[in-house]
Amino acid sequence: MKSAGMIILRIVAAGHPIGVNERLVVRVLESLSLTHTQVRVRAELRDLCDEGVVEIIDQGEDGWGVKATRQGLSLVKIAERSAGAA
Repeated sequence: MKSAGMIILRIVAAGHPIGVNERLVVRVLESLSLTHTQVRVRAELRDLCDEGVVEIIDQGEDGWGVKATRQGLSLVKIAERSAGAA
């Protein structure tokens, strides 16, 4: 998984169990000085969905709603443990 995908997965996982809107993901990335367009965020979300770590729960006019799957939450926990051990 690319590093941008892992950052996005962490943002989505933070919204568990409700999920988050893609606009929130874009705003958080901007606050981290990572400029991602809505198109790029959607491409990353599609990739994460294909990997089975997020689920797209809404594709409405207000943007996509996404939430982390059980597999995605486990991956975030493993990454956090690995970072803590380093």
